[in-house]
Amino acid sequence: ALAGPATGDVLELSWQPAAESFRLVSGLTLGPLDSDLTVSSSAAAGLSAAGILSLPGGFFTLATDEDGTVVLSGRDDWRGWQLELNPGDRRLQLQGDLAPLHEQLGGTVSAEAVLAGGQLDVAGTLADLNLFGVELGSVSLGSTAAGTGLQLSGDRLAGRLLLNGNWQLSRLTVDLADDLNVVASGSGDLSSGMLDASLAGRLLDQTVLGTAAARISPA
Repeated sequence: ALAGPATGDVLELSWQPAAESFRLVSGLTLGPLDSDLTVSSSAAAGLSAAGILSLPGGFFTLATDEDGTVVLSGRDDWRGWQLELNPGDRRLQLQGDLAPLHEQLGGTVSAEAVLAGGQLDVAGTLADLNLFGVELGSVSLGSTAAGTGLQLSGDRLAGRLLLNGNWQLSRLTVDLADDLNVVASGSGDLSSGMLDASLAGRLLDQTVLGTAAARISPA
């Protein structure tokens, strides 16, 4: 068994394989994340979870439903968000509303992740996605071929984000006017990236064409 102190930051884990039981108590603060929760399981009582997980803008409450699924329900800015974790099926289901998280963000997310054969399979949808006032429609979410990241596929947005931080924007289409749009693509990692954009269409009865390239990096 592993145990931490009973005061201050707390992380206590008790595991008894012979009795098929474990108990996790967390009262840790890790950057912007605060936890005050207890998760336990035994052959006799099954799985139980209770407590609060605090994030910037709000918090999630933990509970267990009648079939042993751990349910996290969002509050405040995370209202409308819910995560359901079924350890027996190794399945995680998520749904949420993007709008409360940022004033320039809109849409909903619905996704499911299943761990099978040592690989995480993800499937889901970003519906009615709106980013900085740009309507991007629906975007499908899925695992990359090797299971090492997330694939995004939609009429206006396509790309992928890998677990190692590398990303690729295959296509981002933005309509500036009825007959004028910008198409962008790029790639990079968490430290920097490159974007290429092309402008094409008609404006004031004139043909408009142009290209641009830019290097981006976090502030």
